[in-house]
Amino acid sequence: ADGVVVTKNIAGVPMLSGAAVYIEAQRGDFHSVANPEVGVKPAKILVQYDVSEPLNPQKYVVNTLQMSNIADDMETILPEDNAQPVMTDEEAKDLVLQSLKAVEHFKPLLGGQNPEGFTLDIEFKVDNSDTGERLIYLKQARPYID
Repeated sequence: ADGVVVTKNIAGVPMLSGAAVYIEAQRGDFHSVANPEVGVKPAKILVQYDVSEPLNPQKYVVNTLQMSNIADDMETILPEDNAQPVMTDEEAKDLVLQSLKAVEHFKPLLGGQNPEGFTLDIEFKVDNSDTGERLIYLKQARPYID
């Protein structure tokens, strides 16, 4: 899987307001998340967290907002949603934990005049080619600009 993370709640879902991390993910490397072709839907996930314990994944709540419509072969565009998630809830929680740790690391360096509102835009990959086990890798991070 490939995807992007924004370390704040940009989902725009009134019932899911508050502190959260927004994720868009897609199966494989064939279909872009950042520039999807017409008809391709990425998975959209919002993970809420407790602001008093942002690095406690046991308190994370995973909300799937949209399922991907890419088949398990990672290339075919389906006419309906694929019922299988792109990422497991545990993978989403691990990604959020890593992303919030990255925010804490970069905030003193890049937070500038508004460190409390500091947000990262992160590219990530879920891959098993090195270990045989699906692991999450943060590929790139940059400050998020609204």
